[in-house]
Amino acid sequence: INAEYMGGDATEKMRSGLTEMCVEIHVSVEAVADRFYGELRRHFYVTPTSYLEFISLYMSLLEEKRQEGNLALTRIKNGKVKMAETTQEVDTMQLELTRMQPLLEDSRIKTEAMMADLTVRKAAANEIKTDVEATAAEAAEQQAVASVLQADAQKDLDEALPELEGALKSLDSLNKSDIGEIRGYTTAPKAVMTTISAVMTLLKEPKLDWDHGKSVLSDINFLKRLKEYDKDNIPAATIAKLQRFVTDPDFTPEKVGSGGSAACRSLCMWVRAMDLYYRVSRTVAP
Repeated sequence: INAEYMGGDATEKMRSGLTEMCVEIHVSVEAVADRFYGELRRHFYVTPTSYLEFISLYMSLLEEKRQEGNLALTRIKNGKVKMAETTQEVDTMQLELTRMQPLLEDSRIKTEAMMADLTVRKAAANEIKTDVEATAAEAAEQQAVASVLQADAQKDLDEALPELEGALKSLDSLNKSDIGEIRGYTTAPKAVMTTISAVMTLLKEPKLDWDHGKSVLSDINFLKRLKEYDKDNIPAATIAKLQRFVTDPDFTPEKVGSGGSAACRSLCMWVRAMDLYYRVSRTVAP
């Protein structure tokens, strides 16, 4: 043990103590083995091998404790180094604070001057606040009036929406044969021509003649164009062009339906619904 773990530097007292400990343990094991045999009638032999294993176990435990001690010592040393570094940093900070003391005093003086200026500015701000509150009160009154107007407009829109939904539902009832019936005219009756011209105006077609109208009706996506029409972004110029149709007393679903066809009645409903929706939605918009 002395040679392996102490580098042969153990004192005479340590060597003597180790020797006595090993002898004591060996003797005590023999005594316990005799007692074990006396009580249980079973032998436990203390052999050189078991003795050497004991020595090996002791050396392992000794090395483990030595490493624990070295680790603790290392931590203590590192702690001392860290404390020294911290002390140095604190001293440096103290010197820096001393150096900055005049700057802090200058900042204090500037802060006091700034506070005085803020007091003056606050008084001016209070005057502005009073004016703003008066303006806000006036704006609130105007907002109340606007809210009433918007509520009336929303009521109009709520009344217009069923008409729009009815027109779209009427379009759903149409099929290719219904459109084909209109397209079959060689010369379109007045009610049919008026209706198709109004539809083409909303679709922003370049021409409003019957030949072009039949071309538009031949499009397999014709009904889809109407159902998916962007009613929220109709140009004002388009609505202006549409007025010559919607102001025509003969351009109503009932009259168009009797003078044209059921399909024309649905298309007329759609045109008038788009016009109504445009006008009402512009009133509702903020």
